[in-house]
Amino acid sequence: MSPRLIQALRRGGVTAKLATCRWGVWRHPDRRFRRIGTFAGPEIDILRLYECLVQTGPCHNQILKWQTPDADSLACIGDLLAASCDPKQERACLDQLILSRHDASTRRTLAQPARGFRRDARMRESKPDEACQRLARIVADLSKQDCRFLYELVQKRLTKTELATSYQLRPMAVEAKSTDVLKRIAHLYV
Repeated sequence: MSPRLIQALRRGGVTAKLATCRWGVWRHPDRRFRRIGTFAGPEIDILRLYECLVQTGPCHNQILKWQTPDADSLACIGDLLAASCDPKQERACLDQLILSRHDASTRRTLAQPARGFRRDARMRESKPDEACQRLARIVADLSKQDCRFLYELVQKRLTKTELATSYQLRPMAVEAKSTDVLKRIAHLYV
């Protein structure tokens, strides 16, 4: 993920779908001038997960612009940029899970419930009815340990190593458990 492209989007640029899993970035919303770079599909899904990009115009248009997210999401994007600049730094397990998937529908299956869970956790105070009903269903559907795992995966953004150590799992088992937990709550966020 390029800091230069993120900066262009933050200053009023747009990104538009060029092909499957390729999104172009322009400095100006009218896209008259040359494209300054491209994002891969997983990078766009990560920016959507943290609610940094919103649709402009009709949905068939597939043009996205920057929406200033909350402070927590901005910190997540900062961590992502730092991890892309420093190969020794480990990414959060959820980010790594989404970035490693090549199939767009699989990425959406993982990102959509994670985004919904993040939003519900934030909305608990402002709109308690909607958020609390879904959160109560999650608590009812998942075991206590899986609820804690989901919280640490999505809200605390722990790395795969931290989750493996905390739950005494192998790293591949952490990936499988993460996918399973997100798929089990996906029906609440369709």
